[in-house]
Amino acid sequence: MSVTPAKQSPALPLLLVFLLLAMILLVPRFVQGSVPLPPVFADSSTLDDAIEQGKQTGKPVLALVTSDACLACTRLERDTLPDGRVTSLIADRFIPVVINEREAPDDARRLPYMYLPATLVIRDGVVVARHEGYLPAEAYTAWLEHAADDAPESRNASAAP
Repeated sequence: MSVTPAKQSPALPLLLVFLLLAMILLVPRFVQGSVPLPPVFADSSTLDDAIEQGKQTGKPVLALVTSDACLACTRLERDTLPDGRVTSLIADRFIPVVINEREAPDDARRLPYMYLPATLVIRDGVVVARHEGYLPAEAYTAWLEHAADDAPESRNASAAP
């Protein structure tokens, strides 16, 4: 008498792979919690308030669009933003505002970006520079310096909020 093995459903291995990937992506987020932003972002209010303050001071607005579910955002917030060169440059040359897609969806929809994290420089109500994605501190500092210096002539300028 021969016994033939039972056939396994093809959906079960796919389900296991999906659950494993979900755990890999989501568990670190729950374990880490949200990353506190540096004090330079402590006074961050709304996009409109930052634009108005930028008009009054002559400084461009630095709008950081982020999300709690974005791993690249968490990495930028954890590794890049706390760097002393980055925080000093932001404090000296920009009006910073953080826009969390979940907490301020209306402000996020007003800005021209496709990927997170998105860093936009706004001068006189016009987005004059934009970077999407993670950058390490040295590269982020260089980008911020260039964006602050060349904001009016930026090639990425587009209609704004």
